[in-house]
Amino acid sequence: MKFVPRDEEETYVEVVSEEGKGCLADKVGVDYTKGRNKVYLERADDETSCVDPCRAMHELLHIIGLFHEQERHGAAERVLIHFDKVEPDERTQFMEIPATAEPTPTVPYSYGNVMHYGKSDYATDEGDLVIETLWPEYQDAIGKSKSANRNDFVCTIYSCKRCMGKPFVGYTDEMRNADDDDALVNAAAKVEERSSSSDDSNY
Repeated sequence: MKFVPRDEEETYVEVVSEEGKGCLADKVGVDYTKGRNKVYLERADDETSCVDPCRAMHELLHIIGLFHEQERHGAAERVLIHFDKVEPDERTQFMEIPATAEPTPTVPYSYGNVMHYGKSDYATDEGDLVIETLWPEYQDAIGKSKSANRNDFVCTIYSCKRCMGKPFVGYTDEMRNADDDDALVNAAAKVEERSSSSDDSNY
């Protein structure tokens, strides 16, 4: 996915810094709403600044079409949300979307996704556990990704022929049934190895 300067396109993304807005994308998926799509990246002099590669990536992936990982349909199989610990105005950020709204139903859940919130994000009381991972070994890993992993790319949504510079054949059963993120990476590597060894002149 490549962002280019706007010419006269009807649908476009505008990135702005506006006091009090924080880090925010006003829509998920430009295909659903034509016209201007705003991404707010508020500048600040401390760690709350949104002018940060990871935060910018997170919001731009919303615009492209991705929801938060803990919002995805089926997330309850991987995480337990303690709604009583969440700030009331932020609870919708943790509610599972219906299957009909899930843009990537074949893509496996990933604790290492840059779209995943941390374990105590938006806690009413700082430090309270909001997101409990059902696989305990990933409890302290969520919300700490500094870059996009394979699952963050929207090759599935846009039916891409190539993904991250390589032929894209979609997600195999082995990838969808991976028991953890390491297994997913290994399964993906097998697909990439097969793809790189085959003739990709048709892509």
